[in-house]
Order: sequence, then structure tokens, then C-alpha cells
Amino acid sequence: MTPKKNLSYFEYYDKLQREYLLFELRKKIYPSIKDKKYFEKVLSFKKKKILDLSARNQFPSIFSDEQYKNKFYIEFYPKIGFPNFFYRDENDEEIFKEKDFSFYYLEGSEVKFILGEEVKFRIGIIKEKILEEKIVVIEEKDTKELFDIPLEKVSRFI
Repeated sequence: MTPKKNLSYFEYYDKLQREYLLFELRKKIYPSIKDKKYFEKVLSFKKKKILDLSARNQFPSIFSDEQYKNKFYIEFYPKIGFPNFFYRDENDEEIFKEKDFSFYYLEGSEVKFILGEEVKFRIGIIKEKILEEKIVVIEEKDTKELFDIPLEKVSRFI
């Protein structure tokens, strides 16, 4: 990735770090070994570029400053629900969007969820996803009871 003409170097640097965290998440949720190897290559390239820009410009980075990294995490991961995935362009969106969604809610994944209007989280395992209805069936860890939960009330443990 080269700096876009309409981005300042700092905006480019910022975007590079956001993309790093995005590919880090994909590496964790995509089940294919082939995908994981590809994401590892992308992460390696982006990390090298981030560290280089950080050293040359004396910028904080997600690798050197926990507060800086947390700022990105807060933007990317809501308290509950699907992460704020983003896509560089329409082609990127076409390649990843459906898979990001499907793999994030992969059957067998451990999740936290909110039942109804409760405030506290419960823990469970996704047993089934019904994407056309935007729900997942979750088996609660403690009770083994099954619940149909709207996707916006479910977060995967990463």
C-alpha cells in the first residue's frame, strides 16, 4: 500500500495501523490455514512499514504505546456486537465482507451475549447461525439452555 494522494502521511500511517488490527482479527476468526498464512504475510508487511514510519517520524504506534493501541481498539470493537470492519474499496468489500460476517459468527465459537434487556453478559457457544434472520442460536455455558439471540447482542471472544 502506498500513500494515497489525498491522504497526509499521518493519515496514511493511521490507516495502516487500522488495517493491521483488521487483518489481525481476520487471522483469528478465519478458519482456513491458507487464509491464516496469507493474513500473517500481510501483518508482517504492515508491521514492518508501521515500525519504519514510527522510527523515522517519532510517532507513537500500536506496538509501542498501549494507550494509542487502545484508542484503535475502542473504535474497532464495540462493547457488544459485530466489530467495525472497514474496506479499502469496493473490491476489498466484495472479497471480505460476507466472509468477515460469516466467520465472526462461526458455529462452535465462544461468545458473550446479552439476553433480552439484561445489562450483564452471559457466556455461551454458537450452535447455529441463521444469517437471513440475523440471529444465532447460543447454548449458554452454565445452563446448557439454547437461546435465539440477535447478532447485535453477540460478541465473539477474540
